[in-house]
Parts: sequence; structure tokens; C-alpha cells
Amino acid sequence: ETTTDSIIELTSKRSIAKSENIWKNSPFGFLVPLTSDERGHWGEDYFQELLKKHTKFVVEWNGDKNIKPLDGTYDMKSNSLRTELKTAMKGTKNNTWQHDVIKEASKYDRLVFVDLVMSGIYITVINNTDMVYGDKRHLIFKKKSTPCKGGYKFDMSNATLRRGIAAGLTYYHDLENINDVTLSTFLNKHFS
Repeated sequence: ETTTDSIIELTSKRSIAKSENIWKNSPFGFLVPLTSDERGHWGEDYFQELLKKHTKFVVEWNGDKNIKPLDGTYDMKSNSLRTELKTAMKGTKNNTWQHDVIKEASKYDRLVFVDLVMSGIYITVINNTDMVYGDKRHLIFKKKSTPCKGGYKFDMSNATLRRGIAAGLTYYHDLENINDVTLSTFLNKHFS
């Protein structure tokens, strides 16, 4: 028999579990209260700084001023490559990263996913000609994109990230054991 006290206790435990901040001890905890757009802006800024620090490429990033460029839909240029960037934080209850509003491939040259975990960042670079839309399955990641908000959604998971690492499309930037040489090699390979 369930009492009122046990129902209140159970509901209270569920509320605490739902609101638990998995990012509390992470360097990315400050991103939790931000909107998706604000996190995206932070991701663009962070990535363009990585490119400037670890390559000799010219990087053009104007923050939020790059609205409706005439030559495509992208967030920045690196080595003259139009680069569209999507930032996502690990889901609270599962190991997935959601990327949405991805436009058709002709609008950019490189699609970059910046996927945050507690102590690092997965960086995935996909060439415009390799991205899939609709029913076609990506050859490396073994998944499809789905229509979403006037574009497409492409979610990453632990399995897709492992496949990306194995294929050289994904790099894990471990903030506790930074390896500038391998990061530089990865970025130079994908933006040359």
C-alpha cells in the first residue's frame, strides 16, 4: 500500500535526479544556463581560436555578423573553406549530441561538430560532399539525417564518435592530457 509520504518522497527523488547538473565539475559548466544559440556562438569562437593556434591558415570569423553571406551558409572560413559549425553538449541522460538546422551541402565546404563531454571535446569534420540528407546512410557513421527546422538533424553517439575516430574524421581533444601536435595534425589535414 502506497502512503502519501512515500509518494512525496518518490516524487522528490525524481525531481532531484531530473535537475542534477552533470556539468557541475566540468570546465563547460558555465554553458549549461545558456541558450542553444549562445552555446553555438561560444563553440564557433572556441573552434576558430583552435584553428588560429594550431594551424597557419587564415581564419575569418565575424561572430554573429556573418548573416546571409552571398556564397553560402557558414559560420567562418578557414583556409578559404566555408565552415559550418554545430556545438552540442552530451545529453543529461544518454550519450548523444544533437546537431540541427544543417543546410544542404552546397552551402558550405566543411561541417564541423564540436561535441562536449565533461573533460574534453570531440571534433568531427565532414566534407560537404560526404554529408548525407534524408534516407541515405553515412558510410562511416552508419546513420541518416532527418528533416529538422528547415534543414536536417544529425545526432552523434558514442558509437558514431568511435567510428569517426577510427576513420580519422573525429579527434578527441582531452583537456586533461592536451596533445597539441596531434590536434594540429588533425586540423591541418582537414582544412588543407
